[in-house]
Amino acid sequence: MIITDNTIDNSGIGISFGQNAQVTDLVIERNHLSNNNAGVSLICGNHINVAITDCVFEASAWEDIDLGCWGNVPTLENVAITKCEFYGGSSVPWASVYIEANFTGGDIRINNNKFSPIDQYGVLKTGSYVDAKCNWWGDASGPTHAGNLRRCHFIRGLSGRSLSPGMGSNF
Repeated sequence: MIITDNTIDNSGIGISFGQNAQVTDLVIERNHLSNNNAGVSLICGNHINVAITDCVFEASAWEDIDLGCWGNVPTLENVAITKCEFYGGSSVPWASVYIEANFTGGDIRINNNKFSPIDQYGVLKTGSYVDAKCNWWGDASGPTHAGNLRRCHFIRGLSGRSLSPGMGSNF
């Protein structure tokens, strides 16, 4: 399934596959999602071979991308979020990309995106490893810098740190 070249504004949840959805080979590209509760929501199901690319997310009330499930264990396998722009600012109370701790599968990649400005978490996850290298975190020093030491909320649940200048440090 391909969802491409749309503007989705003030719609509650922009693009959603919910409870028990079985989604394989999903491409979400070149969409502009703004002023929604969540831009893209893939929750509580099996989501395999998903590409979210070249999208713009602005002013979501919850998360821009929600890969979570409360109480169940979703399958997230071969999920790539690339070349997207996240403009949350202080309007995103939770995270630009939220990944549930309890999931099966793997190979979740969040690369070559722009998180700017972000007052909360750029990527919020716990549990398993996620590749979130090669992103722009709003500052040349990476997700934490002298200007935000009091609110170092760019990455939680990942080890290490990504630096913007080389765009290649690993978590």
